[in-house]
Formats: sequence, C-alpha cells, structure tokens
Amino acid sequence: YFINPGAYDIPGDGIDQDCDGQDAGSTPLSYSGSENFKYGDATFFNGYYDCNMNFSLSGAPSTVPCSTCDYVFDMTISYTSGTYNSFCSTLATTMIVPYGFVSNHNGTGEQALLLYENGAWVEFAVNNNISVNMLDTVQFTSTTFSYSVGYLDFYTYYNYASGYFSNRWTGSGSN
Repeated sequence: YFINPGAYDIPGDGIDQDCDGQDAGSTPLSYSGSENFKYGDATFFNGYYDCNMNFSLSGAPSTVPCSTCDYVFDMTISYTSGTYNSFCSTLATTMIVPYGFVSNHNGTGEQALLLYENGAWVEFAVNNNISVNMLDTVQFTSTTFSYSVGYLDFYTYYNYASGYFSNRWTGSGSN
C-alpha cells in the first residue's frame, strides 16, 4: 500500500513491485540527466585531464530490440561544457546512442548498462566489475539510473614512462 521508489519493479510482469500505480514497462518512460567524461594520458599530476567534458542527456524509448534488456532508450547526448583536446573533439558533437539496462547481466545478478554500437549490444558498465583497481557501478530502478565506469587517476608504468592515466565516464538521470 506504500510507494517504495527504491524497489525494483520487474518490467512487464503485471506486478507493481514499487507500488507506484503501474507495472514498469507498461508505459514507456522518458529520461533526462547528465554525463561526465574525464580523460588524462600520462600526466605527472593526478586530477589533470586532457578532457573533462560535461554532457546533457535526454532519452526516449528506443525501437532497437534487446532481448536481455529491461529498458532500452535512445539517449541524445549533447556536449554542454568543459575542456578537451583534439583527441576528444569528436565527443563535442550531439549523438544519439541506444542504452540498454539489464538487471541480471549474464545470470550474475548484477546490473549492467549496454550500448548499441555497430549493430550489436556491447557492455559499457557492469556493476561490481573491477576496471584497473576501480569498481564500476550501475544502478537503476523504474525511475532512475546512475553509472560510473573506467578508471580515474590511476598511476602506472608504461613503456618506460610513468604517470597518471584517467578514462572515466559517469552519468545519472531520472524520468
């Protein structure tokens, strides 16, 4: 009888697990939010990024099928602010990317965010996946999503050079 916005509502099963008055997936939802990309290549200072870019997100239900996804949205990603070098300049344009959210990725019970690229669904972020000593996170409900993937300020030795490397995406949104 009480609304529980944190409860996971299984889409299309005819049961309203989060008690918001409708079964998830019965009415397609639209999302909006933000995304950030930080990239740094072999700098001697942590927190220095060749690219520190902010994006706005707006999503609507997609027509691209995904048999393992709970939700699929075409996200319009638009650059809004930040700094970038020529390596990241292609990201400063508006793009539409299908995102798929999966509640039981490969039978592991972990949530995942998939992207549709070159005609196939590929992993972008998998909850609890370790990426260069950084833990990826993916969390979504019928009304919100958030993710963080990649590594940030990772110090390494590479080809006799050393320095901090970063390649990290974060994002969140709600309907």
